[in-house]
Amino acid sequence: MNDFWDENAGITTTQQETARAIAANAAARSLMDASSLTAAAVAERLHLPLLTIQSVAASGLLHSYPANGQTVFPAWQFNTEGTALIPSLGDVLFALPHDLPPQSVAGFFLTATLGL
Repeated sequence: MNDFWDENAGITTTQQETARAIAANAAARSLMDASSLTAAAVAERLHLPLLTIQSVAASGLLHSYPANGQTVFPAWQFNTEGTALIPSLGDVLFALPHDLPPQSVAGFFLTATLGL
């Protein structure tokens, strides 16, 4: 893997740096998975039927992804009380590529943008 970056991107890395990056990525994903909610928990928080949550997620208006054998919903897409979705969530999700990894979607929403 290091040879690819060295040859194609001008990025030189050591095996130790690559291993550290892989470990950091795995840790970040585990943390995100652990802090995500199940469909049942989302339904309870939003006071909606489970089938409604599943339907909204399938339509792309609510972000979910598979983790540990179930569909989970990252907590960042809810208000601080966890009782409502952040404003315009569905609009932004529709604008993002549908094949973005869960951590990339989270990074998009959680990274401050200057000038906005």
